[in-house]
Amino acid sequence: MIYYVIIRISLVLSVLLTGWAILFYFTVMDEVNDEVDDSLEDYSEIIIIRALAGEELPSKNTASNNQYFLREVTKEYAGSRDDILYKDSMVYIPEKDAFSRACRILNAHGYTEEPEESDHHVTYRFTFPETGRSFTLELHYRIVGIYQFSRANELVDEIFSASHLKPSFVELYGQTYPVLPPTENVFYMLHHMLKHYLYSGFGSRLLCDFTLYLERYASEVNFEKIHFWCRESKIFHLYELILESCRIYFGLSASIDPQVHCSASDCAIFLEKILADGDFGSDTQRKIVSSGSYQHTGIHAWFHEGHIQMKLRFPKLHKCVLLWPVLWVITFFCFLSNTYRIRHTTLRQTLADFRADNRKTKLLKIFDNNDLQ
Repeated sequence: MIYYVIIRISLVLSVLLTGWAILFYFTVMDEVNDEVDDSLEDYSEIIIIRALAGEELPSKNTASNNQYFLREVTKEYAGSRDDILYKDSMVYIPEKDAFSRACRILNAHGYTEEPEESDHHVTYRFTFPETGRSFTLELHYRIVGIYQFSRANELVDEIFSASHLKPSFVELYGQTYPVLPPTENVFYMLHHMLKHYLYSGFGSRLLCDFTLYLERYASEVNFEKIHFWCRESKIFHLYELILESCRIYFGLSASIDPQVHCSASDCAIFLEKILADGDFGSDTQRKIVSSGSYQHTGIHAWFHEGHIQMKLRFPKLHKCVLLWPVLWVITFFCFLSNTYRIRHTTLRQTLADFRADNRKTKLLKIFDNNDLQ
């Protein structure tokens, strides 16, 4: 009887504490966002007033995230944009001064920043006055976006850090440009293709680029490093698929990294999926990408993926097992909010996309491969 009462009381308390935790979390986050938004609004108003009055402006770079940019725009441009736009950003800038300086240079030369949700770059557009044609430029503060597999993120950060990376140089039309060294560039191209494959598809163009690059720079690539990095970040099978597909369908020499092979049938399936996206791939920002692959995408897989999302959202709190029920509920409500407000889709469509994308990740065998038997 005592145990029965204790269990009943524990269940009631769990429900009450979960409800309180959810209410507390969203209340605090709403208050924090309001305070930050008010501070940003006041700060921007001060800067604009000072600029119009010709007074001295605050420093544009204070070695923190408190930066601002001023540029003159047309009435048409101003009318097509919201007066105030708030957004959350994930920032990773090893050389912040260089990135800020690049932003200022682009703004000064007529480039306009495009509104885009990205965790690794800022997009600028330049329009030629004479023809009205335009092109876009991606200014990266991270080499590729954030993965859900932490070891892959750590390895990418380490390899492409300012302390580790030593640029090579190429000369084009009399100008010398710094570029990634061949080994690091091959690793970057693999991750670049992976991101496009998972989120939007990359078509056949990137495979052509990869083939031509290896044909030109294979003698300068340290393939032992490539093997180690791919195994550490758990994308080695992706490397096998890409390399063998380039040999079979794009004429890559069999003498380049000859010990790496993949079955022709897997390559055929892989290329079929790529060709379905055309030359350049399709583009969608509504997808979410799982942390690995699953044999069956049912409730078990969804719960497992939600648990991983909870760990990512609460990197410190998740270490306390007693908090897991509360953190699961908060993560689920955040997921629902992001589904409708940010990805502009529905829960049913998101789950359908998850099933479809799982078939892609099963082929690649990427990351921790959460194959549930």
